[in-house]
Amino acid sequence: MAKVFVTGGTGFIGSELVRQLQARGDQVACLVRNPTTARELPHLQLPGVELYPGDVCNLESLETAISDHSQVYHVGGATRVHRTEEFFACNEQGVRNVLAVAAKCTNPPVVVQVSSLAAAGVSPSHQPRTEADDCEPVSNYGRSKLAGEQAAREFADRVPVTIVRPPMVLGPGDKVSLAMFRSLKRFGVHIVPSLSNYEYSVVDVHDLVECMLLAAERGERLPANASTCSKSDGTGIYFTTTSEEITFAELGKLIAAGLELRWYRIRRIPEAVSWAVAAINEATRPIRRDPPFVNVDKLREATAGHWTCRSNKAKQQLGLSNSRTLAERVKEACQWYRQAGWV
Repeated sequence: MAKVFVTGGTGFIGSELVRQLQARGDQVACLVRNPTTARELPHLQLPGVELYPGDVCNLESLETAISDHSQVYHVGGATRVHRTEEFFACNEQGVRNVLAVAAKCTNPPVVVQVSSLAAAGVSPSHQPRTEADDCEPVSNYGRSKLAGEQAAREFADRVPVTIVRPPMVLGPGDKVSLAMFRSLKRFGVHIVPSLSNYEYSVVDVHDLVECMLLAAERGERLPANASTCSKSDGTGIYFTTTSEEITFAELGKLIAAGLELRWYRIRRIPEAVSWAVAAINEATRPIRRDPPFVNVDKLREATAGHWTCRSNKAKQQLGLSNSRTLAERVKEACQWYRQAGWV
């Protein structure tokens, strides 16, 4: 039984991570902004789950929480913000804060940092990315996640750190992709924000968590001299994805099949229209309570090219299985959304 600390435990990926950690008997501590509100979430009511009030952007709140834990899963991060600097405050400085506290521990814990394919960038020459490729992020979000990876490299000589880079993540409980499922279920329409057939890698949240757990147990660590190396060779970094690449239109067809729809339409939107919608959302961002899902930064990613990677390294070194097909995983998500009454 391990003592494990989790940031981002109230989110989509963190929730599944906490459930799997608790199921295998670990003692789990989660950093949460509001323990009273967080305790209402079912997975945080499980036996052996402890809550610590705090924020990755607040260094002092981390100091007591992280000590005495053998593993730290840094899942917390910003994906939608009102201002660009918020990306870097959370995705870069938040990483630096977690690692700085871990480095002070008498026995520094193993840290698994969840980054993103966005940190690496689009697939060069339509070839799925490998961990050793040079990183060329195209969005502010991607640049902030790469900055977080670089922050982790600063502590690699003192803390055992492994970075996991997922592509698009789907699965039960995901509120971001919920819009796709609802659009098909309610209106029989799947919107593709481009006329181009860009391909994407996708990972199910269960498979992503499996990779994270294996990475903590037996993964490579960032090399001790990582902070002084001008270029990374991919040591200590893992992509995780299904074995299939898929277009956004094909993903809509899988969701329609999972929802058992007899009739639906794939509607392609010209990029000019998508950019106009994104521009309107940007203009109204200051008066919105929550940042919009469709924004200039996200559309910059969606129209940049192919977003593909491979899990070869994780399969060879970690024994990652990812045995279920994408169609099976999408069907499982559809069943969960139905049972939960979300679609």
